[in-house]
Amino acid sequence: MVNGTGVPCDKYEAVFEHFSSFGYVVIGNNYGVNWDGKHPSETLDFALSKEEIVSMIDTDKIAIGGHSQGGMGAFNAVTRYDNGNKYKVLFAISPTNKELGIALKWGFDLDTDEAYAYKLDEIKIPTMLISGTGKFDSKTVSPLVQMQQAYDELSVDKVMFRRSDNVDHGAMLYEANGYVIAWLDYYLKEEEENKNAFYGDNAEIKNNDRYQDFKSKKY
Repeated sequence: MVNGTGVPCDKYEAVFEHFSSFGYVVIGNNYGVNWDGKHPSETLDFALSKEEIVSMIDTDKIAIGGHSQGGMGAFNAVTRYDNGNKYKVLFAISPTNKELGIALKWGFDLDTDEAYAYKLDEIKIPTMLISGTGKFDSKTVSPLVQMQQAYDELSVDKVMFRRSDNVDHGAMLYEANGYVIAWLDYYLKEEEENKNAFYGDNAEIKNNDRYQDFKSKKY
């Protein structure tokens, strides 16, 4: 789990407990800068070097997720580092959009024509994009237009949706967990019935009025 700006993972206790209650071992770090994926990559290597952690997990079923700046960190951890191929599924909650990332100097090859924040077309694993409809998310961090562009760049199993009722950026860390668990369980635990939550003409989430702007595609 890759943390967002100003919210180190030791402040994620409720989120970590929620994931662990479904049988997941959850690992994060307290670095303030995670957008480039470097520290998440190092955290994964550190975790996999510890027998007490490895003994509890299936190393063929590792997910990565992030919130806000941590969404960028998840994208870059998967695409820029050798151990990125250890991840099997990804979720990003209110990820920082590309334009904002570059404006904040969170990017690569800055001040050149090749500047970029992350490259979604290089992601090779199923990816979930979620954001809120509150002002900060919808106007600044994850506007719908940029979210749709991000979705379109992905060429993997993918889903996107936004939380209704003006739920905003910080609250999204806690609001999206039900569907995140369903997403992880589908791809990591092979719970086939969870496919119906996201895919097909009668996807369950389409009938959930707590969410809007839903799209999905399965390759």
